[in-house]
Amino acid sequence: MEPWHEVVASLEVDARRGTFPRAVPDASGAAVVGSDPLAADPPLAGPPAEVGDRGGRDPLTGLPARAALVQSLQEALAAPPERPFAVAMVDLDGFRAINQDLGYAVGDRLLHASARRLETCLRRGDTLARFGSDEFAILLVDLQPGDAGRVAERLQAALSAPLDVGEIVLCPQVSVGIAVRAPHHARPEDVLRDAERALGRARAAGKGRSEVFDPALDPRALTLSQLEAALRRALDSDDFRTHYEPMVSVKGGQVTGFEILLWRRSGALRARRT
Repeated sequence: MEPWHEVVASLEVDARRGTFPRAVPDASGAAVVGSDPLAADPPLAGPPAEVGDRGGRDPLTGLPARAALVQSLQEALAAPPERPFAVAMVDLDGFRAINQDLGYAVGDRLLHASARRLETCLRRGDTLARFGSDEFAILLVDLQPGDAGRVAERLQAALSAPLDVGEIVLCPQVSVGIAVRAPHHARPEDVLRDAERALGRARAAGKGRSEVFDPALDPRALTLSQLEAALRRALDSDDFRTHYEPMVSVKGGQVTGFEILLWRRSGALRARRT
């Protein structure tokens, strides 16, 4: 058996957190713990930090917070429809178990290093933000739908490399969900919702998976999204008019209430009773 240098061999492998004590071979083939320059100590350690601050930056990773991503998404949606883009949601599998079993300091180092690694995947115009306690979100500009799967693989490869955090080498696993711009995306929330749905499908399939949102797999969600977008556009353009139809009692002939009918002037939506 080859010698192991500075490895805590007694550390129990916990399949729940998807991380393992692992040695990295050096040039001579000997198994040693390598030093990852991306795993430098984060600015903050200890209890988990809040995601984002008043300056729009996440204090732990130094990345833009969620508000900055939403602003970039608004600008992307304002561009002509032929300008494609996508949002990738990246989740660190088993992150809670890492915090519980190895401590918050290790979890903070993993987040900090993951942010630095994701930055190496960015192109000009892309926006990377910390989106949740163990989630990152990336706005990928000028991304063709057919390239989404390849981008997910690249993100996973960047984050899954062994990470030295002292006496332990983590082998992270990540799930990725991607939503590509679609006609029913009227607001940033619409894109983020579909990316989250894709991420949920990836998680359900197991660790280290990726999914691209496919409306055909969620037809009800697409129908509701289209209806919501149409209603919002109609409200913004003052395209609705209401009619009040009295409800009369058969016995006494008295008006007991009103039924409201909502009509859209353009006729694109049929009248519905509420």
